[in-house]
Amino acid sequence: MREIGLDVHRDFCEVAISDKGEVRSAPRIKTAPAELELFARSLGPEDRVALEVTGNAWSVARVIEPHVAEVLVVSPNETGIRQARAKTDRLDARALARLLAAGSLEGLWMPDAPTRALRRRLQRRSQLVRARTRPGPGLLGIGSRSPQGHIRGHNLHETEGNSDQQEPHRNAETDLERTPATQLAHSAGGRKVAGSNPVALTFSW
Repeated sequence: MREIGLDVHRDFCEVAISDKGEVRSAPRIKTAPAELELFARSLGPEDRVALEVTGNAWSVARVIEPHVAEVLVVSPNETGIRQARAKTDRLDARALARLLAAGSLEGLWMPDAPTRALRRRLQRRSQLVRARTRPGPGLLGIGSRSPQGHIRGHNLHETEGNSDQQEPHRNAETDLERTPATQLAHSAGGRKVAGSNPVALTFSW
């Protein structure tokens, strides 16, 4: 059984191997899928691999995981590598291999395939919801009141003024009820009864 430390970067990985207490550096590998698959097949089923969590660490771990006994993705805060005085990519990989061999590393939880698929679906759904609810340029500000008492996008005074145009077939009875009493008297040819309520009218049709 061997312990392998990987210092993962965007384009390459530094590799260190701890074998029977001896730690040595191995050739650098690229993070391309074909290169990672070839490297994973060169490992033994009893080997263990450790790498720090980075942007593409989970992708690297998933390629290697089927070929080895265990893959640990660890937090940089738990390894102490950041605080090391001498810090290079090769030294970081060696430190990971040494800590893994000593049993000093605790891996983060790595989601399985169904969980990763569910996360992708939830992420996609969240993106679609944000896209659908994002207001367009013409909708910005609708519903907020202006100093003149209008609601942006809707003029309340214009709406009230155009109510007759919106209902051209208004009931005649409703029109009579809204017409001032004096206008009704003259237009209908009637006369107002003296001493009576100004609204009470007699008509000669």
